[in-house]
Amino acid sequence: MGTLGDPDAPTCSEQVARVDCKFKHVRLYGSFEGAAQDVIAGNNIDAFMVPAAYPQAFQFIHSAELRLLAVFVTRIAALVVAGNVKRMPDAVDVVYHHPATISMLVEIGCTFAEALIVPSNVAACRAVIDDMRPCVCITNKLAADSFHLRIYSVLRMGVPMPFFIFGAARAGHSNN
Repeated sequence: MGTLGDPDAPTCSEQVARVDCKFKHVRLYGSFEGAAQDVIAGNNIDAFMVPAAYPQAFQFIHSAELRLLAVFVTRIAALVVAGNVKRMPDAVDVVYHHPATISMLVEIGCTFAEALIVPSNVAACRAVIDDMRPCVCITNKLAADSFHLRIYSVLRMGVPMPFFIFGAARAGHSNN
């Protein structure tokens, strides 16, 4: 099974694949698109998993080269506001966040000059650590804990998330 992952910290998708679904062999990719390409090409994996919150999930659903194999719902790790200073600042220069969390920007509890989209929750944590300016991120608790960030607030606790599992389309079996 392929899914979005990072060697530095677990993603929600990796956690669901390994813990909830108990897949024995999980291959991590820097993007869902990379996993899709390997499935289509028949390289390394036969299927990949994508959460419904991924804004580009439609491209897999509509692909003639992929086939939707399964859909299931499970709870994901808490989504939190985190940073690398002791207390939540009243104002920050930037908020790093994954595209799926954009609606939560109004809930973070501080003012900000800029919101920057990053490719994953893990990348949001990494950006906070690397940025010398006052900043926070919206991420999952798994990633925040792995990077030893301070959690200032919990925005969502255990959201029920649909996940799609895709395989390569076979003759006469595409999603279309």
